[in-house]
Amino acid sequence: MAADPALIEQLSDILQKLGRISTRRIFSGAGLYVDGLIISIVRGDGSVFFKVDELTRPRFVEAGSSPFTYARKSGDKSLHSYWTLPVDPFDDPDEVLSYGRLALAASRRARIAEDVEAKATLAKGSVGKGKVGKAKAVTTKVGKLASSSGLDAKASIGSGKRPRKG
Repeated sequence: MAADPALIEQLSDILQKLGRISTRRIFSGAGLYVDGLIISIVRGDGSVFFKVDELTRPRFVEAGSSPFTYARKSGDKSLHSYWTLPVDPFDDPDEVLSYGRLALAASRRARIAEDVEAKATLAKGSVGKGKVGKAKAVTTKVGKLASSSGLDAKASIGSGKRPRKG
């Protein structure tokens, strides 16, 4: 079942204040993206889910939201990174926009974490090839990026030191 075009249009109209809105087919529904970052899933049954993380999930829980679930042969599966939108998009656009801001922030943090992990992998690969200076530069940049986002850079990327020969 495809997502309701009127619902997608309503959400897009509200969320356009956050950036350029695009949609793509996902999970027999639609994904709503702001500037290329997914912030929402709209299912064919009209359910709307917004992206959450550890920082934003409590607000959704307090509002009575529940995680995105779907049926599998082995039982229901939950995606805890998407929770139901606790307000009706047609009744309270300002509140939808507020939740949209939270979802966009969560999506941005997820992108930063992915970038940090990817750069750390590259940096570790460079160390093994004798490119320590370049690896340290990447590690430093990744660390600064992570710390500005509240991430633990050392836990993500290691020390950046050259491994000892033994």
